[in-house]
Amino acid sequence: MDSNVQREVSLFRRLIGQLLGCDVRQLVEAVLESRIFESIESRVSDKAGLPYETIESLQGVEQLDRLSDSLAVVISRLTPDSAASSTSIALP
Repeated sequence: MDSNVQREVSLFRRLIGQLLGCDVRQLVEAVLESRIFESIESRVSDKAGLPYETIESLQGVEQLDRLSDSLAVVISRLTPDSAASSTSIALP
């Protein structure tokens, strides 16, 4: 990593630390040590990792992310070979 990038990363870490009121490395270490979630280290047959809810009405979803306080954006495909499409949905 070149020195300019290192400086920017260091500055970013300090800024995030100030916003959160702690050192980012300490925060990451605390989360990892707390074992809030189990890491996935081998293939699983069903579900593992962070808990989530399945939304049965959404099929072929590749990515779902918050767009605003009231909307989410969904990127999906009808089949693995079809073109991706995006749409917004209301959040509950």
